[in-house]
Amino acid sequence: SMGTKIMRRSGRALLLFAALLAASGLASGLAVASENDPWEYSAGLYAWGASIGGKSAEGDEIDLSLSDIIDNLRMIFFGEAGMRKKDWGLHADLIYLNIGDSDSGSTSIPIGPGNLPVETDVNVRMKAWVFTPTAHYTLVDTEKNRFDIVGGLRYLDLDVTVDLDTELPITGDRSKTLEFDGDVWDGIVGFKGRYHIDDKWYLPYYADVGTGDSEITWQAFGGVGYKFSKVDTTLGYRYLKWEFDDNPALDNLNVSGLLLGFNYKF
Repeated sequence: SMGTKIMRRSGRALLLFAALLAASGLASGLAVASENDPWEYSAGLYAWGASIGGKSAEGDEIDLSLSDIIDNLRMIFFGEAGMRKKDWGLHADLIYLNIGDSDSGSTSIPIGPGNLPVETDVNVRMKAWVFTPTAHYTLVDTEKNRFDIVGGLRYLDLDVTVDLDTELPITGDRSKTLEFDGDVWDGIVGFKGRYHIDDKWYLPYYADVGTGDSEITWQAFGGVGYKFSKVDTTLGYRYLKWEFDDNPALDNLNVSGLLLGFNYKF
């Protein structure tokens, strides 16, 4: 109903405001950190063996494997940068994907008490920027553990076209094109940290959740890392998802897979 939708949007707006407030509060703490504490900077690149999944606005499943993406890849980029002063810090993560045509999918139609499986060609063309600026504050920093709270934004600039071609048993072929070209802004809150096994090996982790233009978005990462003198390298699994509200092309979208990262401190 209209009232329920207004309440949902009001709740999402409140969480977005809370995330922005948390980010601004964390960032303002940088100004009061001691001037004697040096700035620490880092920058990195990572390879994400990602697959893309989701559902179209009409309910057709989208499943693009890593091999599908590689076969139809036009351009891809993953990078990050950060700065830290004592317990306060800022971080930014940038993803760019440009993928051509890929075929995949299946759906079902209700027939009597059950569903009849129907093969569907789902051709996806996608160009996406994902930018996630965050501020963080360290709550725990011991020899073994470091734990930060995180607040910030996730920005998605998405240009996607989904071509559906389904052969129905009675009515024949069904073809339709769904398109979306626009921006999605969400406020996010979360945490990140690492557990040090020894002076070289550690276990990094990260999680966030948010809302705003999306109904909900969330992300999680866990893995293992190794520290060299100037470079940290990490290997783990990352999952990123959006549940959209009133998107004419997609009901939800997720990107997931193994990640290998290299981060340089200077």
